[in-house]
Amino acid sequence: MPPPLADALAYLDAHVNFETAPVRRSMPTLDRIAAVCTWLGDPQRAYPVVHLTGTNGKGSTARMISSMLAAHGLSVGTYTSPHLESGRASPSTTRRSPMPCSGSNRSRSTSRCG
Repeated sequence: MPPPLADALAYLDAHVNFETAPVRRSMPTLDRIAAVCTWLGDPQRAYPVVHLTGTNGKGSTARMISSMLAAHGLSVGTYTSPHLESGRASPSTTRRSPMPCSGSNRSRSTSRCG
């Protein structure tokens, strides 16, 4: 049974929302992550990849980047998690087509465009 709404709101209010906080004590840096990557031998440099993170705009940004790379003749694969529409919507590929997927081009059985 889920907690009552008041308990859930109290839990959320006890945490800082960095999107609306007026001032931070210090700006976050990637120094610790960079040190771990160096220690692991910089595995992120082993293959060409664009990794998008954040709160808003990842889907549209991924579509724009995929379209630009495909327009330059590259094969592009996109994986999103969590699933945007259904379990079949996560992996997709662009086969030398600079046109982004739209609702009318998308097949119901696959998320590939073409």
